[in-house]
Amino acid sequence: RMTLVGTMASAQEVKRVLHKINGVAKRHFAGLGEVKPAGYPPLYVKIIDHVMDSQTQGFFIAIGLIFLLMLCWLRSIRLAAISVVVNVLPVTVMLGVMFFIGQTLDIASCTIAAIVLGVSIDDTIHFLSRYRLERARNVPREEAVRLTISEAGLGILRTSIILTLGFG
Repeated sequence: RMTLVGTMASAQEVKRVLHKINGVAKRHFAGLGEVKPAGYPPLYVKIIDHVMDSQTQGFFIAIGLIFLLMLCWLRSIRLAAISVVVNVLPVTVMLGVMFFIGQTLDIASCTIAAIVLGVSIDDTIHFLSRYRLERARNVPREEAVRLTISEAGLGILRTSIILTLGFG
């Protein structure tokens, strides 16, 4: 039995260290016995991996549900597809920036991604509700977009700021 002590690390760092230890153990103790990491660190890695997998699956399920709900509500494949793109774009940009600055994907970043998706859906619903109202009044597309931005834009901005500060 060996006990190793280290500093606080992310699940990915712990996984890398455990992999290295396993490689060293196999080289030096092959045939002498079984080397098996135990205790909190391997459990921690398994828990984080499970949470990350379920968060990722949940994110893609949410995107699918958003598309289906928007399709039912808007009765337009084109608008439903556009709503998915504009809802996924902020999350993609956020994750891209995080990757660029060296931030690893972890529970906190997955939670932030879910919050960003929620805020963007809220804004999409505000925008499309107003846009549909203008189009129902037979307002031309360009004018409907302009009116939607002028009428709903401030509300979208306010709710986004409030939700961002609230979750911040």
